[in-house]
Amino acid sequence: MEKRKTVPSCLLALALASGLNPATALAEDASSVDRAESVVASTDSASMVEKASSQLDAQESVGQEAAAPKAPANQQMTINYKWNKKDSKGYYNPQDAGKDFSFRIWYSLRGTDENGKKGTFWTGVQTITGQVGVDQTVAFDLSEVKDQYGKTWTNCTWEAAHWSPLTEDSHTYSVGESYTTTSPFTTEYLLQQNMETNVAMKTADGAIVAPMDLKRLLIGYHVTKDGDTKPLTANSGKNISAEELFENGSTLGLYKKPLFNDAINQNSLTMFNPYNDNKTNYQLNSAFAGSDKEALEQRYGLSLSGNDLSGWVLTLTSKVKKRPVITKTDIPVPAEIEYVDDPTLDEGVEEVVSEGAAGTSTTTYDEYYLPAVGGEPEKIIEKTEPKTATVDPTKKKVRRGTKPKAPIEDEVAPKPEPMPQLVKPAVSEKPALVSNATEMPKTADNARDWFALASFGFVSSVALALFALRKRRS
Repeated sequence: MEKRKTVPSCLLALALASGLNPATALAEDASSVDRAESVVASTDSASMVEKASSQLDAQESVGQEAAAPKAPANQQMTINYKWNKKDSKGYYNPQDAGKDFSFRIWYSLRGTDENGKKGTFWTGVQTITGQVGVDQTVAFDLSEVKDQYGKTWTNCTWEAAHWSPLTEDSHTYSVGESYTTTSPFTTEYLLQQNMETNVAMKTADGAIVAPMDLKRLLIGYHVTKDGDTKPLTANSGKNISAEELFENGSTLGLYKKPLFNDAINQNSLTMFNPYNDNKTNYQLNSAFAGSDKEALEQRYGLSLSGNDLSGWVLTLTSKVKKRPVITKTDIPVPAEIEYVDDPTLDEGVEEVVSEGAAGTSTTTYDEYYLPAVGGEPEKIIEKTEPKTATVDPTKKKVRRGTKPKAPIEDEVAPKPEPMPQLVKPAVSEKPALVSNATEMPKTADNARDWFALASFGFVSSVALALFALRKRRS
């Protein structure tokens, strides 16, 4: 059976991951494919995609047509998907035999579009389902085909079918392909299993991560064989390695990283061989990486468990501790008094409603630190932004009366009684002593009048007594 080379599927997968049209990952004839494969051996994946794409663009710009097999209308392309095996053994886990399996593939065809223009197009993603270890055949009608945009192409001929193994449902499998250039146009794909590269990331129970480190936990990964410390390399000669930030609770698909991608597509991590009963065991290794590597190693630890069949679990441990720092300050009662007018209280009357209360200001922040160990002093790593809560003080509160007082009426003074009339006594030859007693006013309300009356009576009595005495002597 005559066979024709195609651009490796890793090139297609990288082009798709970069958001490019799958057609840019293909070369249009045998010579351009040879050049693309030479690129794989000498450059990294990104430049490989770029160069292959440039070759295709240059050919299309001058109207070149690839030397594709010409198939008549209504001709079918037969595609055989076979598991690479010998007798009952293959390049896959025998315990997985019969398990459901699916993958995605793109068919590349040449044909005539709705405007009568000939060209190469993609059919869009085709999903193939089956069982591990079970071969199957797919027939594809070339007479009338819709491309990935829904446009119709007619009189199609076969270009290639390109597999993209690096998706979550089939990311451990790679393929070797071949197809005929003459009728009856058959394509064969040989499927092989590689190591599992998914890593579930989690933080150990009770482990504390300083906020400043959340975006600095860069982890480096590389692969070794069991019992060997030397990192494995892909066909490009570069270590199968990658770096990615730790993200608690998420799963990292290392198969998406360029060097892991290349290694799987190039079958550098196959575990089973039909010619050897011994499985090849791989170990995934992890360590802190980047410019903060030394500081991260002082604060945290990494524990990687799992295996190359079921996947890996990376657990982050921590030496960091956390404590709250609280500062409380009292705020005194304001000197100003708050008066509240009360119309039910008389003017001038005041009543204390409340004496007032002091307030508080409380500032809180978290402090992340490494405890003192082995003679090393405690080390503060980070302080969070302080948060302040305030309870305002209250003023003394007094009710103040505003009700007017009732008016007081003036008192009327009593009229004084008239003074008694003094009557001069008649002078007799021998005047008898006349009593100077006078009738006291019935009231003593007017003290001054009483005093004057009493004084007058006294003086009169004395005068009359002296007059009588003198009269006797004479």
